[in-house]
Amino acid sequence: MRFPDVFLVTNLILSAIGFTAGFYVFKQRRWATALALLFFAVQLVHILTPTSQWSFTLGFGVNVSLGWFGEGEYGLNLYALAMLLWCAWQALGNRREQSGTEQSGTDHH
Repeated sequence: MRFPDVFLVTNLILSAIGFTAGFYVFKQRRWATALALLFFAVQLVHILTPTSQWSFTLGFGVNVSLGWFGEGEYGLNLYALAMLLWCAWQALGNRREQSGTEQSGTDHH
């Protein structure tokens, strides 16, 4: 079975986003957290219906799904949710840290 070109290109792009985000998060680049949020948000939802399917999991995923016979299945990737929340926490922490630095810098002038 051959996958459609759009599927392959989309997966390669999303894989590149994930790799880039992971690499630059470790180098403490703030913009990389936004890429990581996008990467995990795409993996969050799992939908399977008789006519279509949306599920992207690169690497590790833990899906919890509800399904109806012949109607479809709707799920949530708990690993992606945990990583999305962690990335959001990191982004908020970085924003607070930067805001505190800016405020303390203005106090001294």
